[in-house]
Amino acid sequence: MQKATIQLETLTCPSCMKKIENGVKSLDGVDKKKHKGAI
Repeated sequence: MQKATIQLETLTCPSCMKKIENGVKSLDGVDKKKHKGAI
């Protein structure tokens, strides 16, 4: 198993945060239970 940390600049737009969160969750291999939603 590989582990990756992705750090983003501060996002203030809720719509942008939700789009990124949904995109990450849709990737194969992402553990949906351990995903930190506070992007």
